[in-house]
Amino acid sequence: MLLKSFRPDVVATVREVAPHLRRGLLVEDHDPETVARCLDLGVWTCNPDHRLLADHPELVGDLHDAGIRVMTWTPNTADDWARVTALGVDAIMTDHPERLVGWLDGRSSGADGAEPHVTGM
Repeated sequence: MLLKSFRPDVVATVREVAPHLRRGLLVEDHDPETVARCLDLGVWTCNPDHRLLADHPELVGDLHDAGIRVMTWTPNTADDWARVTALGVDAIMTDHPERLVGWLDGRSSGADGAEPHVTGM
């Protein structure tokens, strides 16, 4: 079980009442204290908006250096997926999982840069 919230106070409450549950903090805006806040909350994952990572790509490395997984939301295009995977995120939350799977399959099969086949739909 993984509980995620945008609100640090909710994550802190979960830490207190159910410390056995994994916690995640959803992050929408840049804050230089994000890593420290995540450490203080004892989160298993930080979940930044993919647009935040476009502006602050160093956040992925900073979180990883602190031992925190990075699960980004909601990149929905191949360009977005290429950018966040190049940064080293651990997971992607998208509105188009079938397209993401097709994109990932195309990358892993050694595609020559052409648009990968989209499965699903």
